[in-house]
Formats: sequence, structure tokens, C-alpha cells
Amino acid sequence: MKVLFATGSPAGYMRPPQLGDEQVVCGPDWPDQSDIHGRVLSLNTPLGRYDLPSVVAKLPKEQFPDVVACLVDASGRNMPSNLGGLGCPKVLLVADTHHLSSPLLGMMSYLVAERFDRTAFIYDRHHAAFFHAAGFRDLFWLPGLTLPHDDTAVSGARTKGQRARRVAFVGQAGKFHRRRARLIESLVKRHLPFVAKGLTQAEGLRFYGSSSLGFNASLNGDLNLRIFEILASGSALVTDRLSPESGLGSLLKDGRDAIIYGSPEELCERVAHALANPAEARAIGEAGARKFDEQFNLSRRRDAFRAVAFGGVVPPEFEFTPEDRTRVFFGGNTNRLLQSVAVYEVVQELQRTMDTVRVSLDKGAHPDVHRVLSTLPWVECAPPGDPGSYDLAVVGKAEAPSGPLVEAPLLWCCDAEPRDLAGITAALAPRGYSAVNADAGLYRRGARPAPGSPSVSGADGDPEPSPLPIGGDLANVLIYCDDPQMGGVGHHCVVLMRAAAGEGRQVHYAQPRFHHPLLERAQQEGVQMNWISFDTAREFGRTLSDTSEPARIFDKTRPHLVIFADCCHISNIAAKHTAISRGIPFVVVCHSSASYHAKNFAQCLPVIRAQLSKASEVLAVSHSTLEVTQAHYGLQVGRGIVVHSGRPPEFFEPRSETNRHGIRREFGIGPEDVVCLTAARICEDKGFALQLTAILELKKEGRLGPLQFIWAGGGDLLPEIRRILSARGLDRSVHCTGQRGDIAALCDASDVFILPTLHEAFGLSIAEAMGKRLAVVASRVGGIPEVLGDTGLYLTDPMQVPKTAVSEIKANLLTLAGNRRLMAELGERAHARSASLFTERRMQDALSGVISSCLERAAGGEATAAEQLVHA
Repeated sequence: MKVLFATGSPAGYMRPPQLGDEQVVCGPDWPDQSDIHGRVLSLNTPLGRYDLPSVVAKLPKEQFPDVVACLVDASGRNMPSNLGGLGCPKVLLVADTHHLSSPLLGMMSYLVAERFDRTAFIYDRHHAAFFHAAGFRDLFWLPGLTLPHDDTAVSGARTKGQRARRVAFVGQAGKFHRRRARLIESLVKRHLPFVAKGLTQAEGLRFYGSSSLGFNASLNGDLNLRIFEILASGSALVTDRLSPESGLGSLLKDGRDAIIYGSPEELCERVAHALANPAEARAIGEAGARKFDEQFNLSRRRDAFRAVAFGGVVPPEFEFTPEDRTRVFFGGNTNRLLQSVAVYEVVQELQRTMDTVRVSLDKGAHPDVHRVLSTLPWVECAPPGDPGSYDLAVVGKAEAPSGPLVEAPLLWCCDAEPRDLAGITAALAPRGYSAVNADAGLYRRGARPAPGSPSVSGADGDPEPSPLPIGGDLANVLIYCDDPQMGGVGHHCVVLMRAAAGEGRQVHYAQPRFHHPLLERAQQEGVQMNWISFDTAREFGRTLSDTSEPARIFDKTRPHLVIFADCCHISNIAAKHTAISRGIPFVVVCHSSASYHAKNFAQCLPVIRAQLSKASEVLAVSHSTLEVTQAHYGLQVGRGIVVHSGRPPEFFEPRSETNRHGIRREFGIGPEDVVCLTAARICEDKGFALQLTAILELKKEGRLGPLQFIWAGGGDLLPEIRRILSARGLDRSVHCTGQRGDIAALCDASDVFILPTLHEAFGLSIAEAMGKRLAVVASRVGGIPEVLGDTGLYLTDPMQVPKTAVSEIKANLLTLAGNRRLMAELGERAHARSASLFTERRMQDALSGVISSCLERAAGGEATAAEQLVHA
């Protein structure tokens, strides 16, 4: 069986299982690699959403897969799309849905968009009930499937003689794992022989195999992979008690196959007993190993996957019960179910850091609320009237206006209809509650003010940071940008802000002071603005050496992660130096594919190379940009990931005839004219001189005909361009609008988008035009071919042969003006590509995964009190 396995994890972190006789792995962290015989071993993909058929097309015919397995989790790092064209079974392996931002609703949305033949839950069986109730079918449970070890490795890891008397643990216990850290601390304080190590999966298996006990604490009620690693090793598994819906109880019996604990006190008592009774512990380890050999050996795992992929069946011990498959919530009201899942995700994140989450159910609470929340093992639901303080109060809409009967920072009106929410929100406002998720009826006391509410200002006029989210981790994210206005880099930063705001993080933004509607909206949404005190373009030298400005901003914002949005590879050098000197983790986002800066700033290259090597992650907006960063600026080959930019929904909506007629009337353009739009900064690099030359030649030749041009953008060359157009009599054919905030409307009014740019890292305006179904004419430079694909017309690199580029501009525009059918076909193809690959949602999900990963890695490097005791 030939398997294509798509994963968002690198081999060094989470190696995929070998599910077929032949297997090719693909993902954003895997290289294009073949063996000495030319057989493909792995393929690289973009980060986030990408076209899977185009990946499969890279395989030789003899390696086309019999089945595709896509391991997808809430990080959004691996989101294969367009699977319908693959003529083989497609299996979605649902990984982590127990943490990160909107893990369940995000997975449901993905499953709606990408039709898999089968869906298998790996770690979170308890979440399958929501998918069943929401109407998803062909759902299965395949525990332990992703264990990467074969039977030889498992057998070799098991110590045949005496095992070391210790409690072994491989994993993380940083600030993102607070409950786990508290459990470890309880073991250390009891002076029990707890030993933690950071090891690879292969090394970890051998470490467990040489230890008498293997410790596990789930991150958030999940049936995690460590359980199967410890069982495989023959060490006695010590693991936390999960909900019945998790499936742990159906796999393992406490005291026979595993040692299962609840509280820290019970954990210490059971570990102490096992260490004092080594024969009993050894018997439990041997029973666990037999269970693994019977149900989870490599042959069984591969057979189970094959049976699901081709037959839609699983071994009897993994089957969902009839009740599981037919369960409904809220009387089958799917909207109410999805609202409750949105609240469940919030409560789930509270549970991740707390020993117990207390929920008060007032008399108006629907009985199914308890059924939904009961799948979380550390949630306690109390009936109405029980005194005390709670983390969440659940009320009915009749009780909501008067507020909860108990003290609770979160309030959920569980039966509110959309028509009720405005009144409930207004009634709760005087009590200090603001909407966290108005659609779901969820409110928080002391929450971040709603858009339009006044901000509290500090001494220097910038808003003070908002209160920390209740139950969340302190995670200040600072986006530091040297775009002096709001070009493509600034627009990219707006999406970065939304991605960084996930999981209750406080987002700060730094750039030179600039007024723009998008920045004002971000500020209303809670982003804290921190203006750089000088113009980074006019005083670029200060960004290389002046550390006082970033020091001031860092002192104020106290970031846990800085994201440097770089207009070019020489950007923000002084600010990065400040972050490094203070030990603040940082991410570099590269927005330029220009290599000539490496020559012009050769003296800076050693510093740039060193700073890139210290970055937690390096992002590029295109593969072209990543390659330039590696080839010319010293980024190590193999490092760096690509996150293509995305645009908001307005750029994928059908064209507005109202906009079309209104914009054309504004500029005196007729309904039958062919409007060619360029939205870009008016500067030399964007090729306006080439367009102007082409237009002048067409006018001289008498072939300008119905062609009209709209050039939208500001820039230093704008006054001179307007002067030339007026002097040459072209101001009625070429309309220079200056900076505009209605690019989507301009696209509605246009037919062709043209960008004869000299350099382009990505081509944000091209993705916008494609979404709006415009035929595109653009230079074959930088990242443009990655964006445009085969859906537009290309110009020869203008830097190489500008005369040829001018001739091609003329020829392509005349071709499109004379062939409206071709123009429409190109527009439709461009729309399909852009809507699939370049949406803001896809980009935001990908960035969210990167930010979460970097914060988690940063947290893992901080020693907790327990870890300090362990290593003392």
C-alpha cells in the first residue's frame, strides 16, 4: 500500500508513523528529497492551506498514492485543500483539538470545506460527540495510530533486567503546562525520584524502557501519545484520570494495565506505593506492554488504518457506541450546539491551566449544558443555588438581564437567540459584563471594551495595556514594523494582529505614527498602539543603530514575543539587537525579494546573519523571498517557512454593479471602456514609467481605443506623474487617485489589473484583483508566479529587458481589450485560485499556529519551580 502522509510536524519533533509499505511524507517542515534511486521520500509544502493535487503531481506515476492521510490540528500549520480531484481514499486524522484558538469550530469548518472520505480522531475521542451531533458522518477512533516506532524499536527499548527506580518523564512543563508543572512539583516536594529529560522520540522510548515508572499528565484531558509510548516501553504507566468519553477507561484498567490518579495527593500516594512495591509495579508494566503488543503493534495499527481507509470499519474495541453515533444535543438544534461548542472552547482553555473549573448552572440552564461540559475531566458543574465563587455562570435568557446569582467572571446565556442578544448585552453592561462572543451569548466581567469604547491613556498618551484575560496565560505579543505608512507590509501586520490576539493574548503594535482606518479599527479591537517617534524611511539610519527607541517600547509593552515585520532585509537591526540583549524571543517576517540590498549594505550582512540565526522563526511571504533570504542574507538552508498573504472576504465577493457604475461615473469612464487598474505605491520600483511609455506609444499609434487606466496609490513620484500626464494630454485616460481605502470597489469598476513591477516579494494587490475576477498582467518576478500561477499573462522581467516589457504591456492589453471572453476566463480562473489559497482566514490560521508554537517553545525554556527542584 502506497501512502501519502501530510503533516504539520517536523521529523525531529513528531515523526509520522509508517502506515504503508511505501510512504511519502509532505508538509511545511519537510524538504523535497529523493533517495539514490530517484524515489521521492518527502515533499515540501507551503505552511497552512495548500493545493494537495499539485503536491501529488510532483510524484512519479509509480508512486501515486493508494491512500492519502492528512494529520491536521488546531495550529493550522498543515491544511491540505482541493482533495476532491484525487482518485483515492482521503482520510483526515484529527490531532490536537484540545487547545489553541477555536480548535473545534475551526476543524469543523475545515471538514466542511474539504470533503474527506473518512475522519479519524487520534487523541480527542471525547470531541467526536460534537461532530456526530453536528451531522458529520464516517467518523472513527484510532488511538495510538501516530506512534512512530516499529516493533523492533519497541522490543529493543524494553530493559530485560532490573529497571532504574525512578519516575521518568519526557516532555514540557513550562507555563503552557501549568497543571502538569504543579503535579511534577508535588512529586518533587515529596522527594520521590522524579527525572525529567528533553529527548527525541526514539531516545524517550529507551528512557521509559529503562525506568520503573513512566509519568504522564495530559495537556488538557486528551488521550495523548505519551500513554502509548510508556505502554510500549514496558514501564508502568502513571497517567491522569480522564472523562469516560475519552476512551481511556475502555483501553486500560486501573491497577492492572496502568496506575491512574486524580489529584496531586493521589498521584504522590500511588507513586510512593508503586516504588515501595516493585514487583507490583513490574506486573503493571508487563500487563501494559502485553496490551500494547495485542492492540497497538505496528501490524495492528497499519491494519486498522487500512480498514478505515478502504472499508470504513475499525477493530471492535475502538468502535463508537450506538449512543455515540446517534447522540443529539439541544433537541437537534445545530445552531445551539455550535454556540455551546464555542463556549466549550473557552472553558477548555480555562481547564488547561487550572486544577478545577467551577461552573454554576442556574435554573434557566439547558440540561444539555452539563452533557456538553462533562467531557472535560476537571470541570465541576454545580446546581442552582450552591454558594461560592465560580469561573462560569450559565443562565437562561430570562435570568440573564439580572446577572448570575453567584460571583463569576464569565457568564453564558445558553438559550439566547440572535434577536435577544442586543438587549441582553445592554442589560449586562452596567454590571461590568462585555461580550466575549456575542453570537454565542458569552460575556466576561472586565473584558476588553467593545469597539468604540474609550481607552484609558497612560502618561505619554498611548493606551495602557488591557487587563489580563481570566484564566489565560500572560502573553504579550509586540508587532514591530518599519513601514512608515500602510503599504503591503502594514496590511500584512493587520492580519498578524488578529492572529496574535488568539487565546486572549494582549497585542501591541509599533510603527511610525500614521492615521489609517485599518489601524483605527485595530485599536478599537484592543490592539495597543506604540508609535515609533521618527519616520523610519527618512531616517533609516536610526533603525540600524538607535536602540533607545525599541528599548522604550519594550519597557512599556513587556513583550513575551516580538514579531519584526521587515520592509527589507536590513530592517529593524537595532530593535532586534535590543530583543536579543534582553533575551526576548522574536520572529522575523521577510517582505522583500530584493537581493541588491546585500551588496549595498554588505557591512550589515554578518549582523543580519547572526540575528536570523537567533530568531525563533523566520517567515517569508513567498518561496522566492525565502530563497533570497537564504542565498544572500545568510539564513541557514532548511530554516524558514512560507506563509502566503491573504485578503479579507470583501475581495472574494461578487462584483458590485453599484460600485462599478459609481466609480466609473466618478472618473468619467464609459460603461464599455476597458479599465486597467494598478493599486501600488507610486514609485520607480512598481514600473509606472514602463506603463506610461506603453500608453504614450499606444496613443501615438492610435490604438489606445477603449483602454482607460486607474492608478491608485500615494508616493513621492505622484506629483511628477500627474504633471507628465497633464502635459502629454493623458489625464483623461489615466486617472491618478492618490491613496484610496476602497480598493475592492475600484476592482469592481475594473476589468484588468496590471503591475509591471521590478521587484515583488508576494503581490498583495494581485491576490486582491484575482479574488475580484480581474484578468491580471504582471511581471514574472519575485513571488508573483506563486500568486498568479497559470491564471494570468506575464511580462518579461523589466529589470533585464525594459523595452521588451513595454512591448508586452501593449500586446497583452490590446489582446484583452479585443477578447472579452478571454478576459472573463482568466478572471474566473484567477478567482478560483485566490479564493483557495489567499484568504485572510487561511493566513491568520497559519500565523496563529506559528505564534502559538513560538510562545510554547519560549515557555518550555523557562524553568518552573518544579523543574528547578528536579535539576537541583
